[in-house]
Amino acid sequence: MGTVGVGGPRRQHAARVSANGFGRIVGGEFGDGGVPGTIFDSGLLHALPVESRHDYLRAVHRAAAPGASLFVLAFAPQPWKIEGPGPDGFTAEQLSETVEAVWTVEAVRPANLYATDHTAGAGSADTAGRDSEGRIAMPGFILIAHKNGDLGR
Repeated sequence: MGTVGVGGPRRQHAARVSANGFGRIVGGEFGDGGVPGTIFDSGLLHALPVESRHDYLRAVHRAAAPGASLFVLAFAPQPWKIEGPGPDGFTAEQLSETVEAVWTVEAVRPANLYATDHTAGAGSADTAGRDSEGRIAMPGFILIAHKNGDLGR
């Protein structure tokens, strides 16, 4: 079993893909040719339109090995305004409820997401905190879940 990361430079492209295309993206483009036993979503789920999130989670579930682990790193609701489209943040409860429709959620814990000035949204650098290395630190959550059986739907 391999590990699949969903995020980074492909995140924006994948966020624009229709729900129909999620199976191809998760199963092929991000896969290593095998069946992933660990999937790490670094900022994609919160960037998807709300109406596409369930289809995305189902596609990831189908592509994952039995008993696979899913880790989702997502923004909390942000205190600043971002110019143009940007991710919707989740409360811990919203993140858990969104994912548990498809996966078995084990835990949701506070976590920070980090960015440098050139990757942060417009307006965010002035109000976000910074870490000791000068990176913008934005509050979020890490969700841990596992695949428990097939969806059958």
